[in-house]
Amino acid sequence: MGQFSFYFLTVVFVTCLTGCGASTGGKPTAHLAGSVTIGGEPLPSDAEGHIQFMPDTGGSAAPTSTRIVDGKFEADAVPMGEVTAIFHITRLTGRMVREDNAPGATPYPEREDLVPKKHRSGVKLTIEGDNDAHNFDL
Repeated sequence: MGQFSFYFLTVVFVTCLTGCGASTGGKPTAHLAGSVTIGGEPLPSDAEGHIQFMPDTGGSAAPTSTRIVDGKFEADAVPMGEVTAIFHITRLTGRMVREDNAPGATPYPEREDLVPKKHRSGVKLTIEGDNDAHNFDL
């Protein structure tokens, strides 16, 4: 066996020992999908948003996030166990604003936060496994 073959087989062997695929640190994760509404109503068509799934305890899988598109979301590798779902949902107001109304500052489009105040710090939930019908009403 040549030296190249030996090194090649060593790399393959070490790779197999350490595992392949998405890195979750060996921690259990779940697939979640569903819809997001506000006060029982669909999100406005011009709204943009995403959800961050943050584990509440150390030793869980890494946080993950996913976009909300047309009021629907789908997330892979959501940490199992106690999690806080943090919602970021905004839409353009049509106004241009400046940082602290500073003269000479470059104006940028103003965005309105659509997440109700009581949910801005997140929604606590327990992830026990895959769920394709996990709906959030904020």
